[in-house]
Amino acid sequence: MKFTGGIHRGCLRVQAAANGNIRTMKDLKGKRIGVPGMGTPPFIFANRVLGANGIDPGKEITWLVYPAGELGLAIDKGEVDAVADSEPIGSLLIAQGKVRNIADQAADFPYRDEYCCAVLVNGKFLARNPRPPPPQRALCLRRPNGWKPIRPRRQNCRSRASIWLRPWT
Repeated sequence: MKFTGGIHRGCLRVQAAANGNIRTMKDLKGKRIGVPGMGTPPFIFANRVLGANGIDPGKEITWLVYPAGELGLAIDKGEVDAVADSEPIGSLLIAQGKVRNIADQAADFPYRDEYCCAVLVNGKFLARNPRPPPPQRALCLRRPNGWKPIRPRRQNCRSRASIWLRPWT
């Protein structure tokens, strides 16, 4: 697999109960954090932020796994003190008034400048297409409703060949 480019930033968060007393990452020492899975992007993001705040995520946090759609319920029931999630769950929980952000990849330095989602190509595809596309070719991604341009001014998104994001650089 080869990374070809980042898609967007900011879909990872660590959130605590809106009516609770956890306000910062340091307040999570010794607490329970709900995640959609061990090794998932929200879990990895939470580990990074905890470590940056002097907390050993392997020893000083209790991790509990819930389906992503049930993280808010786990907060409501008091089964967890905080959740690590991704979009759209994070925005939904805020809109419902259940949580507040205590770490936000979209806003917090140094994470705000990092991509959370990327495009990758496998080696077989790269071997069949060893040269970069012409610069005028649209850079597009396959979406459920068709090909969509990454660069809005370029609208020629009609074939699979248009998905390249220059893995040669």
